[in-house]
Amino acid sequence: MSDSTKFGKPGGARFWRLCKKCASQTPQDWVFLFRAILALLRARLLMLTSTDSELVSSLRHTKPNLRNNVFGPPDRIWIRRIGEAMKNASAIVPWRSDCLVQAIAADHLLRRRGLQPDFFLGVQVGSETDFSAHCWLDCCGDPVVGQTQETFSVLVVPTPVFPPRSASLPS
Repeated sequence: MSDSTKFGKPGGARFWRLCKKCASQTPQDWVFLFRAILALLRARLLMLTSTDSELVSSLRHTKPNLRNNVFGPPDRIWIRRIGEAMKNASAIVPWRSDCLVQAIAADHLLRRRGLQPDFFLGVQVGSETDFSAHCWLDCCGDPVVGQTQETFSVLVVPTPVFPPRSASLPS
């Protein structure tokens, strides 16, 4: 797909909206966008080199040291900005970045931040030949990528995080 068809012809309304949006970005927004592009590239490479079961199990894997709750407004802002950066980056990268690629990339960035995202995978069957799947990622109750779809039957839900057992049990 050429730049003129993806972003609109120079001088066209879509092209100027994109220029205006780029000009309004802060340096921190550019950093988030760059990180999102790198994470999307990493996710795409993982999809090429891993099996489906390996990908899903890595997304469902929970670590006891990651937080599943928010400790303050900076975390909520960070979660929202990761979601926005994923949406913007997936629109400009030259490879296909559907919901699964975005979920893998956002999962990586959130785990690096010390947060535990929740991965969901759902399917929708309309008829014998009509089948679609969708995945989405939530973190601390906030949607990150892939809006929650109520019309999908959820097949994969987050693995519950249990607190670690203490060495001494109460008597």
